[in-house]
Amino acid sequence: MYFPNLLLFLFLSAPFTTSLTLPTTALKSRDYTPTITKVDTIINDLSALETAVIAFTGDPTDAQSIGVAAGNVDNDLRLATADIATSTYSASESAALRALVVPLGPRHTSGLAMLSAKAPMFAALGLTAHVSDQLLQLSIDNDNFWTVLVGKLAAGDQDAVEAAGDQTRVAYQDALAEF
Repeated sequence: MYFPNLLLFLFLSAPFTTSLTLPTTALKSRDYTPTITKVDTIINDLSALETAVIAFTGDPTDAQSIGVAAGNVDNDLRLATADIATSTYSASESAALRALVVPLGPRHTSGLAMLSAKAPMFAALGLTAHVSDQLLQLSIDNDNFWTVLVGKLAAGDQDAVEAAGDQTRVAYQDALAEF
């Protein structure tokens, strides 16, 4: 007895519910802000890692500080990648992200070169394999970060970001060769 009424209700309500559109502009700004926050965290933790590498003079405690700082950067890369993968960016947000991340290419290159120059100190502590393992994990997560980011940006921003990502990939490969 209620079955025909339910079918009639579903039939009449289907055009209404399928024609509803949800505003997407509110989602874009929500997606952008957490991404910027996560990229800023990468930048800050990368600075802390660079500071730890500069301070390293062969002391085991300083080596441990580098490992902790590298772990923070790796975690940041993973969190940012997960956020980027589920986000959508407007053209202006894409351009702002490009401007923010492109400088990470040279920063990775210089930081990893500093680390590589200290490879003999890590070897003296017997930490070469540990550093190599951590570099490999960072390299993988770094590659994922750049790959996902490039795929989410506007076409006009992709080449510059891809170039910065390629620069970091080469820097990681060079550093891995030292360890």
